[in-house]
Amino acid sequence: MRGAEDHPNEAAFHPHPACRFKRHLPQWAVMENRNIRLLIVDAERMFAEGLATYLDAQDDIEVVGTALSMSEALRMGGGLTPDIVTTGYRLPDGDGIELIKQLRCRITDVRTIMVSGFNRKDVVIAALEAECSGFVSKGLPLSNVAVAARAAMSGETVIPRALLGHLMGDLLEGTDWRGTNLTPTEDAILKLFPEGLPDHAIAERLGLSERSVRNQVQSILRKLGSHSKLQALATAVRRGIVLL
Repeated sequence: MRGAEDHPNEAAFHPHPACRFKRHLPQWAVMENRNIRLLIVDAERMFAEGLATYLDAQDDIEVVGTALSMSEALRMGGGLTPDIVTTGYRLPDGDGIELIKQLRCRITDVRTIMVSGFNRKDVVIAALEAECSGFVSKGLPLSNVAVAARAAMSGETVIPRALLGHLMGDLLEGTDWRGTNLTPTEDAILKLFPEGLPDHAIAERLGLSERSVRNQVQSILRKLGSHSKLQALATAVRRGIVLL
């Protein structure tokens, strides 16, 4: 979960700085020597085709297909085995939340990103609870989808900062004020999550090694029953461990 810096409308969290420039490939891509395989699902053909054209022009992304419905996406997904599936919320035969749930059951390790004009808090919360790897508004530049895809491949979750503020406000309702048995160091690291700092920046801020921060982050995620820093932050806000 990391913050965008290059554009005021950029997603709130971004992957490693090397991923933000076309001439540099993310570390995972260098190591595996392959591109991100991405399937686009959207009910609007023109948007799907425009997004496919943009993403396919990136050095580290390969669009393996586009689908206009949930049934078509499930049919294509099984054969194409994409790394990432982007989906709209409203589909002709269902919705993006249900698609995300079904894809995660059918395709091992698939990551999903919702790209939608439906920025309602209930939709975003439902997407995160379905373990979606990010949410990008259709009102933002297409570059935000590329940022989200690269971040997802690094295990990060992307959500626009403005939307995060609304989301956290909603999560404060019905807060469970019971704490969690975090160590003082874990607590200090958790309280830096809202800043969207990468592990090396957290390490520098707290005077720790990056390896120690990575281990502590994994411990935080386990204790909070979360799969990402964003989900951990949402849980921490619910429980009153972190106040935004």
